[in-house]
Amino acid sequence: MSKCLTCRAGDMVAGHTTVTFTKNDRVTIFRQVPALVCDCCGDYSLSLDVTDQLLQEAKNAEQRGVQVEIVNWQIAA
Repeated sequence: MSKCLTCRAGDMVAGHTTVTFTKNDRVTIFRQVPALVCDCCGDYSLSLDVTDQLLQEAKNAEQRGVQVEIVNWQIAA
């Protein structure tokens, strides 16, 4: 288990978080994203694979012309 780099008090534990992308007037929100989450301050860290998938999904939403989208990760992945 690793210590949180933000607060340095908490431990990073497996969990889920919400990630929001904003670009120009577009907003894409991903819920229930797997992450390491600090048990003290709530800061999170994503794996490279998850980050790549999120960026691709956000790009797809932009290409579809979506203004606001809220996606449960299980559906997106």
